[in-house]
Amino acid sequence: MIQLQRKGRGGKEVTVVTGLTLNGMEMLALLQELKSGLGCGGTLKQQQLELQGNRIDAITSALNSRGIIAKVSGV
Repeated sequence: MIQLQRKGRGGKEVTVVTGLTLNGMEMLALLQELKSGLGCGGTLKQQQLELQGNRIDAITSALNSRGIIAKVSGV
């Protein structure tokens, strides 16, 4: 699931990706690819990817190209 969150972040937008069935190393590799491809910062927290800014469309496209179907929520 892909969500845009602002609450508790000082009004800054963060795109959060949850529910991926990847192991820890695969999650880190995906995070690195997304960060470099999108030119943004990000982190892995509690099995969820957090990327700075509103990157919903770009992340959805990137995951779909890898064969991962992710639902967009709250947009």
